[in-house]
Amino acid sequence: MPGAAMAALALLSGSVQAVVVDSGPVDLPIAATAAGTYLNLVDGNSLASGSDFHPIAAADGSLAFAIGSAASLAVRNGAVATLDQAILVGAANAYAASGTLAATPLRSGGQHRLGLRFVDERSGGLRYGHVLLQTTAPKGFPARILRYAYETSGAAIVTPGDSRIFSDDFQPLLVAASCMPEAVQARLLNAPAGATLQIPAGDCDWGSTQLTHARSIRIRGAGQNLTLLRRSAAMPDYWNALLKLSCGNNSKVEISDLSLLGNGIEGDIDSGLWLDGGCVDFRIHDVTAANFSRAGMAIRGDGQRGVIYRSDFLANFRCAGGCFGYGIDVDGGANPNGGPHPPPLSLGSGNAVFVEDSYFYDNRHGIASNYGSRYVFRHNTVVSTQRTRDYGMIDAHGRENAERYGSQSWEIYANYLRTSPAQMTSDGIVLRGGDGVVFGNIVANIPYVVRLLNQPCSGSYPLPGQVRAAYIWDNPFTPIPIYNNDNAVWIDSSCETYIVQGRDYFLTAPSAYQPYPYPHPAR
Repeated sequence: MPGAAMAALALLSGSVQAVVVDSGPVDLPIAATAAGTYLNLVDGNSLASGSDFHPIAAADGSLAFAIGSAASLAVRNGAVATLDQAILVGAANAYAASGTLAATPLRSGGQHRLGLRFVDERSGGLRYGHVLLQTTAPKGFPARILRYAYETSGAAIVTPGDSRIFSDDFQPLLVAASCMPEAVQARLLNAPAGATLQIPAGDCDWGSTQLTHARSIRIRGAGQNLTLLRRSAAMPDYWNALLKLSCGNNSKVEISDLSLLGNGIEGDIDSGLWLDGGCVDFRIHDVTAANFSRAGMAIRGDGQRGVIYRSDFLANFRCAGGCFGYGIDVDGGANPNGGPHPPPLSLGSGNAVFVEDSYFYDNRHGIASNYGSRYVFRHNTVVSTQRTRDYGMIDAHGRENAERYGSQSWEIYANYLRTSPAQMTSDGIVLRGGDGVVFGNIVANIPYVVRLLNQPCSGSYPLPGQVRAAYIWDNPFTPIPIYNNDNAVWIDSSCETYIVQGRDYFLTAPSAYQPYPYPHPAR
């Protein structure tokens, strides 16, 4: 991503970060009529009043767009611009002024992303966003809206790029005969370290198969919606995943452009992707992980670091026979009985598991952590639902007993947290141990910004692994009257003498803290 785009994504007022609101995957049909379909990106409604995007059918029945002063589309050479690479959408772009804009480049069919400029009617501020469409030849209809996003502060926004354009240091390229597990395993069996394995498009049932590999590898599909790997069988125990990759001897892992789909059975306990052994400098991107009972992705081991980005984590949940269900589970591998022990605190460094520009919906926890883990969770959208509302959207475990460490550190910033339905309240950021920073997040319909507690709050201060240095600032927060709570930080009553403002947590930024560069340099 070009340097100008990177700079545009961060506001220049200290460490405040831009926040992007992502709709996640949707499927909204566009009416092939003169009235068309209205979409308000801010609240998702389909009313004409306040509409930010208005596709219609022109007189000849072809796809077009109605343009107004409060809602416009990016254009290039006078025609609607299709943004199929990572492109900045902001004040520097050209936009249609008014009237009707023909959708000529979109009428041949396929998926197309468009840049938007619109007015947020709640604040009157100018906003930039993008929308992804599916169209059909020869006139563009049937057409559907697949996804949309906008930037909340008025800063520019970068569209997702085409991740299948590689400067590839993983060689040679191996192509599986199909997406069936035996075909994938056959190509992996004798794959040299550092190979790229291409899994073709298809919708393949892996039953109870677990694919394992222990050398440097890049595994990539044909696209998130094109390569679908399904777990249909019930799995017997905790140690199962569709893909289980082990790191060691400086092995390097990258996974991209596919979907891992669980069986949706709450009674079992499996994961989609499992990286084991402390993977270093891994990359996971453009992946969907959905319907697993333990975790969409489990990242385990001492000294791990890497980045997960531009991915979707949907409906990973279990509360039958024990509650699990994480979009991402980060376990550091520290062990109080002989080590390894948690590393020293290094906030703002690259020594963590980074999760950015991703979407989380209907997970028990969007992210969970334990065993001396370190994570950075930034620029994500997290949505709580009716069944997940009583569990923290963003979580960190504490030290539960002398046999196990809890989380070591967390940096949580520039995220958007909301509920579905919108009028429902929910738990949000719940931190049970470790230290770190929480800033620049926008929370909607959550009666606090951060909930701090320990596991358990009993014994002599300080408790092992308890919060000792939490910094919480600049998180827009609207108290909810029925909760009678005007405080952005909620301390559980049993923990009030252990976790004290000015001693263990602070409502200001720590001195000399600077966030690690965003987007992550490995991208």
